[in-house]
Amino acid sequence: MPIYGNKSALGLVFQNSYGTVGDLTNSTTNIPYLSETLTTNMEDILSDQIDGTYDENNRYRGQHHVSGDIEVEVGAASIGMLISCMMNKTSSVTSDNIFTHTWQGRESEAVAKCWNKPTTISIGSNESGLGKKNVLNLCATSMEFSLEQGGFLKAKTAFVGGADNAGTVDVSNAYISNDDLFTWDNSSLSLNGVGMEAESITVNVTDPVEPQFTLAESYWPYANRLNGFRDVTFSMVLPWDNNSAYTDFFNDTNIGTLKLYVAGTTEIQSGYNNEITIDVERARYESVEKSAGGPGEVMLNISGRGQYDDTNGYAVQITMINSQDGALY
Repeated sequence: MPIYGNKSALGLVFQNSYGTVGDLTNSTTNIPYLSETLTTNMEDILSDQIDGTYDENNRYRGQHHVSGDIEVEVGAASIGMLISCMMNKTSSVTSDNIFTHTWQGRESEAVAKCWNKPTTISIGSNESGLGKKNVLNLCATSMEFSLEQGGFLKAKTAFVGGADNAGTVDVSNAYISNDDLFTWDNSSLSLNGVGMEAESITVNVTDPVEPQFTLAESYWPYANRLNGFRDVTFSMVLPWDNNSAYTDFFNDTNIGTLKLYVAGTTEIQSGYNNEITIDVERARYESVEKSAGGPGEVMLNISGRGQYDDTNGYAVQITMINSQDGALY
């Protein structure tokens, strides 16, 4: 019988150490998702020796690894799992059953041999015994948030490293509850506390992590190591109703703190809604281009990046208020 996507499941569990599969039975959390592209890559080694034939020589086994991404509509409870794959978290009690979670870029390896938290992901369908697999030792390498008028806040997390695991796949857990979505009409974008009119914005955080291989090891990576500087970028589309963006761009100005705030639609406790805030520090524009595609309003396509701020101690920070105990993340 066919396998239908609407009965599929995607379960995440953090590993206690690199190389050890997470507790798939008791700790896996299924998250709603739009798509996943986690792909097993098995490279070949091809000999270039000349041996008197016109055909390629025999192929031998090379490096094996898993890579791909998971895209979601941001849920107030479940998104914390994906952010914690990528960034370091602290949590505190705000009021009764209301929690504040704060994420910043990592300053050291989460565990030995893995820069970010090593994660086991279970993929499969609850309605068929086919198409199920576990992937362990995955390491998040980038996370992108995007919001445009008329839509949901979305996120995409990219993973590298990884190894297929032949253990039992359990995707029977319920999806995470209290997962209120974030919509465009409850959002605001500001620069240094002053509101901005925007049609869309995207913020991307990248840790350049690469799988590492050694001699006398398996075909799979022995570690996922950071191999460069963290990169924080943003892009947005604004109405061209003044020249302030051009002025900041040509003056090569650090324009300050760019803040995206989105609130949930459901009150979770008296006086509290779910909230998510993304702060980009020491933002600067790298390009400002007008877009005139017809007789309508001319827009500005802006791209830029954030930089480490010595006072705050980060280049980007994500803060969430919800009713989910931080132990899940």
